[in-house]
Amino acid sequence: MEQYEVKIFPTAQNDLRDIVGYINTLSPEAAFKYYDLLMEKIGTLNTMPERCPLVKGVRLRIDGYQDAYC
Repeated sequence: MEQYEVKIFPTAQNDLRDIVGYINTLSPEAAFKYYDLLMEKIGTLNTMPERCPLVKGVRLRIDGYQDAYC
């Protein structure tokens, strides 16, 4: 099976950090679980990249980038 490179843009990393940080204020346990779940899903994109839609940004869409929030 072909392997693809998965890149997480700095804005997505910042969003993830902000989301997990907010959830952490409500429930640290939930924050860890949510982070682990997201990383697991993102990790599967290297073998199944087309399971997520293309990003909305025109330039990135043309280059074939996919949205990891699926």
